[in-house]
Amino acid sequence: MKSLDIWNRTYSRAFLDDLPHRWQRRAFLRATVKTATVIALAPLVSSLPGCSDQRSTSPPLSQAPWPTLAAVQEILLPHDAFGPGAADIRATPYLHALLQTSDFDPEERQFILDGAHRLDDICQEQHQRAFLMLDPALRDPLLRDLAESRVGDRWLGALLTYILEAMLGDPVYGGNPNGIGWRWLEHTPGFPRPSKGLFHA
Repeated sequence: MKSLDIWNRTYSRAFLDDLPHRWQRRAFLRATVKTATVIALAPLVSSLPGCSDQRSTSPPLSQAPWPTLAAVQEILLPHDAFGPGAADIRATPYLHALLQTSDFDPEERQFILDGAHRLDDICQEQHQRAFLMLDPALRDPLLRDLAESRVGDRWLGALLTYILEAMLGDPVYGGNPNGIGWRWLEHTPGFPRPSKGLFHA
C-alpha cells in the first residue's frame, strides 16, 4: 500500500522502537503521583511530563481527527456483555486532555494525531472512503492488517496504552468515570486517592 509505505517512512525506526519505553516511563511517573508525599507537593509534580495544567492547542473532540480516534479506540476496547468499552471509560476525552498538556512529548502527540489522517489515506486507497464512512465489518480487518506494519503496530499500541490508562487511573484524571473500570476489574483503589486532577478532561 502506497499510503502505508509513506507512513512507515515518515517516522524513524529509532522513534518507533522507543515508544514502548516512553510509555513505561510515563506509567512510572504517573504511579508516583499517587503517593501521599507527591500529592502533597502537587505544584512540583505538575512539572513532571504529562502532568502540567498548561495546555497546548488541540482540535475539540467533535472535530477531526478525534471522531476517527474514538472509533478506533472503540474497536480496540468494544462495549460488550463482558465489560465496558472505550466510550464507557471516556478513553477519548482522557487522551484529548492528556495530549493538551504542554509537556506531553510533541513528537508522540503528532504521531497519534497524524495516525488518524494516515488511516483515512489508507482507507481511501483501499475502499475509496474515509474510515468513519467504512462499513463496520471492514474496519476490524483493516486495523488487523495495519497492525502487521511497524508504524501501525506502534500507533495502535499508543491508543491501547492510553485506553488502559483511562480505565485504570483515578476518575479525577478524566477517565474511568465513577470507577467503572475498577468495578469491572474488581479492583479496590489504594489510599490516599488524589483530590485534584493534574490535568482536566
